[in-house]
Amino acid sequence: TERGFDSSDWIAGNFDLDNRGNVLFEGRPRWGSPEKQLQSKSLFFFEASSGTVTRLETGAGPDRRGWPALSPDGRFAAFVVSNSSSKSQDGGLVVAEVGAENSVIAVKGQIRNPSFSADGRLLTFESRDSRLVGRSEGGVLNIFIVKNPLWPK
Repeated sequence: TERGFDSSDWIAGNFDLDNRGNVLFEGRPRWGSPEKQLQSKSLFFFEASSGTVTRLETGAGPDRRGWPALSPDGRFAAFVVSNSSSKSQDGGLVVAEVGAENSVIAVKGQIRNPSFSADGRLLTFESRDSRLVGRSEGGVLNIFIVKNPLWPK
């Protein structure tokens, strides 16, 4: 059951599931939708225990959000932010604590398909961004592993 907004005004996209049945998903308004506060893509969190859907507020700015990932325990969310008004290489991988307003850009660059390790300490992602691999490897799809910057020290 979705609560908190009219689901007929939005379309769901990519999603990820944690081991408690919670879902992080991207959504966008339908053409002609009266839903004005949604950016081109926004992230929503479905909490299985309560059956509620809430918009994930991250403080990451008004840019496009996509490629959502949840840590298996549901503590952390990761997603890609890109500037929807520019074709520049702005953007990166954002990690946020679910239910908190704490978020950080873990890696800058053009990134896709993030995923958490089983314990949530590490993230993997794909990129062709030459800033991450050096000019000689730019254009080739590479896989990266980075530490979760919000993991307790």
